[in-house]
Amino acid sequence: MELNEKELRSLIERVIELTVDAIKNQDNKVLVVYSGNDKKRCVRTLRTLRAEGVGEITLVATQEQLDCENFVKEVCTICKRIVTPQSIQEEPFIYDKMIFPVMPRSVLAKCALGISDIYETEMVKMAFEEGIEITIARGGLDKFTGNEPLEYQQRIMGYIRTLVEYGIHIQFDTEGR
Repeated sequence: MELNEKELRSLIERVIELTVDAIKNQDNKVLVVYSGNDKKRCVRTLRTLRAEGVGEITLVATQEQLDCENFVKEVCTICKRIVTPQSIQEEPFIYDKMIFPVMPRSVLAKCALGISDIYETEMVKMAFEEGIEITIARGGLDKFTGNEPLEYQQRIMGYIRTLVEYGIHIQFDTEGR
């Protein structure tokens, strides 16, 4: 297959663009906040970040969340650091991005209402104060079962809209949890 000059130029520009993106990702410092207990989704998010070439991944998790040996082994192969919520709040906040693989409804509601009485919402407050981008990973929000009252569903959807208004990125998908 032969390329004309225009096609070759376009191909070269695309390769340069991809190379620049990969270099940028290597410098990224991402803080992953493990909220809830969905270990599979957490590991899936960490693997995706590694595959995207993110430079440095730090996981925030409680001791109770780290009680599974297989989970810890896998996380240790991906993350540069694993820290407790207490220790991360005592050090300089030097991250480019914060990701929640999962955000339970209770955490979502507290974030929307600005209540920072648990480590997850305190982390969101710190990220806001430092201007750090926050993302809730693909499929990280609880799905409705259909049995919840409509008013409840509307309230939760209102909290989601509030988070989006705050600038939190929510990656929706059709994948089941």
